Amino acid sequence: MPNTPRFSEARSPHRWCRDYKAVNADKDERGAITTKNTCRAIMRKYDSDNCF
Repeated sequence: MPNTPRFSEARSPHRWCRDYKAVNADKDERGAITTKNTCRAIMRKYDSDNCF
């Protein structure tokens, strides 16, 4: 289970993605893909494709 930072509506999705990537930086490649997919899902919610 990845270490997922708590997402709150008050925080920007960009910051959430950066934090998520940071806490999962040492994960394997599959973990990195999961991180990116999670980020993209959040960005879609906020009508943005500006992930990382």
